[in-house]
Amino acid sequence: MCIAIPAFLLSVFLAPCIALTHGLVKLRMRAMASAILFFILNILGLGCGPLITGMVSDFLKPSMGAESLRWALFSALSANILGAFFFFMAATTIRRDMIKEV
Repeated sequence: MCIAIPAFLLSVFLAPCIALTHGLVKLRMRAMASAILFFILNILGLGCGPLITGMVSDFLKPSMGAESLRWALFSALSANILGAFFFFMAATTIRRDMIKEV
């Protein structure tokens, strides 16, 4: 039950991201833009995320012992913080970008 709220909040970004992608490209480019978006999200998030977390855990194992996985997962939060920073940075120009496309 404790993981339900964070899991929900970690996936909240997806619907606005898809809607924004569709709003920024022309009508005939929406399918390709969605395909590229999902490809990047899956390669980075599902492909590299667990791999890098495991590598960090292995790197920390000699010094942290059994706590290495905990700290590797905790360090993975930096990717979420970095992503939030980029979303906020993009929010400063989104109105101007949406007007350019029309």
